[in-house]
Amino acid sequence: MISALMRLKTLKLLSKKRYNRVVSIFFYDIEHRYVIIPIDDRQIVEAIKLIEKYNLKTLDAIYLSVAKEIRNLMGEIVFVSSDKKLLYAAEGEGFDVLDPEDV
Repeated sequence: MISALMRLKTLKLLSKKRYNRVVSIFFYDIEHRYVIIPIDDRQIVEAIKLIEKYNLKTLDAIYLSVAKEIRNLMGEIVFVSSDKKLLYAAEGEGFDVLDPEDV
């Protein structure tokens, strides 16, 4: 999230004031609204398998690995990304997918 916001700020699509506000809201939400799932050896091992299966980038594979665990805990979820390769892998793993750029 911070990386994406920094890119917008660097491209001057987001003012410094707006960047600081959005970052503040994001960290508030992390503490009060989101459930943080720690990454452990299981997700790393699964991520390695996903890298080998779909030739994913490391962080994309971790993202998909954790999404699979969330699905196992909570039931069906929609996998959201704008990365076509990652969406292809998510579909291959049985997810319903959504590309927000296609909406």
